[in-house]
Amino acid sequence: MIRLFALLLTIAALPARAVNPEIPDPATLGAIGHLGRLGPFGGGCTASVIGPDRIATAGHCAGPPGQKGRTHQPFVAGLTEGASTALGMTQSFQRLPKNKASTEIERDVAILRLRLPRDSARPLTVTSPPEKGETLVVAGYPGDLAGGRQIVHCGVQERTDRLIYLDCSARSGMSGSPLLRYENGEWRIAGIMVATRGDQGSLAVTFDPAEFP
Repeated sequence: MIRLFALLLTIAALPARAVNPEIPDPATLGAIGHLGRLGPFGGGCTASVIGPDRIATAGHCAGPPGQKGRTHQPFVAGLTEGASTALGMTQSFQRLPKNKASTEIERDVAILRLRLPRDSARPLTVTSPPEKGETLVVAGYPGDLAGGRQIVHCGVQERTDRLIYLDCSARSGMSGSPLLRYENGEWRIAGIMVATRGDQGSLAVTFDPAEFP
């Protein structure tokens, strides 16, 4: 009886098995926002907060290839049903330098600097690129949803050193959307969506903030 009681105590003390959530939590989604003008004719892209004053997006959403400079675009983080986590204006942009990748599409990523209210959005961590066969979550703002957020699950069909081939389609406005992976109890950025491949899916690029001077 004593041995059985001790066994029951041991089983009760075991931690519950962690289950990866299918949808990012509100704090994660609050760091993802719409970049550019809002409205039915505004267009724009998606970007993610990666630091107190930095956001990451597709390079073509920021400026000319391989360059850096001034930019003034509104960024609305966590936009959903008319409400948002934060509103800021971009100040400058930095495209991935030309010596970091061989083709323009591989360099299609940028970091923009802006000012956000303190503690308004928790920055997301950038992690290692995904592997073939992995499933990721992509959250972004298609231009035809009038400011509404879209969340989709995308499988990795192939991956090179810089490019990630996804089986999900990309719509206008989704450029710059983060590829999210759940690891170590939080959602992290594993890549940036940059282009459509028509009926074959979409294309994303790997991303390392340390490559930006």
